[in-house]
Formats: sequence, C-alpha cells, structure tokens
Amino acid sequence: MKKLQYSQKSLSKLEDSLQYKFNDLSLLEIALTHKSFSANNNYQRLEFLGDSVLNIVITKYLFIKYKNDKEGELTKKRISLVKGTRLASFARNISLQDYIIMGEYENSTGTFNYNSVLEDVFEAVLGAIFLDSGGMNLDSVERVIILLVCKQEDTILEDASVGIHTIKNTIQEILQANNIDVPTYSMVSCIGNSPEQLFTSSCKIVSLGLEAQGEGKNKKESESNAAQAMLALMRNYYLENQDKYQDSSKRLKFWPKNM
Repeated sequence: MKKLQYSQKSLSKLEDSLQYKFNDLSLLEIALTHKSFSANNNYQRLEFLGDSVLNIVITKYLFIKYKNDKEGELTKKRISLVKGTRLASFARNISLQDYIIMGEYENSTGTFNYNSVLEDVFEAVLGAIFLDSGGMNLDSVERVIILLVCKQEDTILEDASVGIHTIKNTIQEILQANNIDVPTYSMVSCIGNSPEQLFTSSCKIVSLGLEAQGEGKNKKESESNAAQAMLALMRNYYLENQDKYQDSSKRLKFWPKNM
C-alpha cells in the first residue's frame, strides 16, 4: 500500500524530475491529493488552472514552431499533444502515480494508476507550478512543459500521422492498468531494396508469453501492424483468463469492450 504522507526527500525527487523547486511545497501536496483523501484540499481547482496553462503554452509553442501551418493543422497537433491518454503517459514518465495521496480504498485498488487520475494530477501539478512561480507569467511552467511534453513532440506527431500511436497506446494503457510490463518492439527482417522493401516487426509481451508480428513498407508501419495483431492476441488472453480471477479487485481492468 502506498504511503499517505510525504517525506521531504520523496518530494525532492519529484521536484528533480520536474526540474522545478517549489517555494511553497503545500501547493505541490494539494496538486497530488485526490478528493477521496480530502474533500476540500484536493487537486481539482489546480487541475482546472493547469488545463488552461498547458493549452496556452502548447498553443504558443506550436504557433511559433509551425509558421506555415493553418489553424486546423495547428489544432490537430495540439490535440495530439494534450489529449488525456497522452498526459497520463507524461505523468508516468516522471512516476507521478507514486506520489498521489488517496483514501485507503482507492489506494488499495490502484486508482492512483488510472489514466483519468494521472491526467488530472499532471495538469494540477502544472497549475501548482504556475501559482508557485507568482502566477504573473508563464516562464517557469513553460520550461517544465517543454521538458515533459514538447521534447517528445516530434515523435508523438510522427506516430500520430501514421496511426501508430492509437494502437500502441491502447496496448500500453491496458497493460499499465493491470501492472503488466509494457511490450517490446523489434525488427525481425527487412527484405528487398528501397523503395520496395518489406519490413517485419515483432511485438512481445514477455510476462504474458505473447508475441505477434506485422509487415509494412517501413519500420513504423510494420510495428503498427504488429501492435494490431497483438491486440487480437490480448483479446483471446482476456477471454481465456478473466474468469480465473475470483477476487473482483484483482480482475483485469480496462479491457476495451470492442477488443
């Protein structure tokens, strides 16, 4: 069970990940507090603030970087960067789930690792940084957002352009929700000469003993097809193993209904 109180040392580690030192540590503590632990002093108001801060910083970043993009193109890029599942991934990159304070029941059921919670807390932390730095300018929180979000922007937008993010992210969400190691991807072979090469990639989930392969005209396409094949294998695994979990709190979570 996660601890319900922080030590100065543990929050210092989180500050290191954020590369931001709080003047008022209580703001960070509130940003990490779920409503199940405190009905009044929780992250909800800071989340509201952080959502707006994140959007304005990302909008500015994209506006400056992509000078020739039209409004619709900029909007699509922003959506790819700030949509909920993406924010949960950013939160996990800094192990934010390890710092969230919750009520005992929510804590015991692993609610701290739910995507919806991680998305909200990530935004709340950004709101806390904005207030802690004076609430008058975006300089400090902008540096944090560039560190955690914008530095991955090229990869995120490239993946989104070929549809690979949706499939890979769905697999990752399911596995992380069930405390299962995320899959590994590797190239199996590359046959032929450019531009008529055929790539084969493998997707493995070692702990479940599952492996799928996919082909494509480039590495990313073959990985996307391998991920799609893995979803089918995961569906069969789910159907075959769900009834083995007698304790409802331990049953596999978040398996999409259409899998």
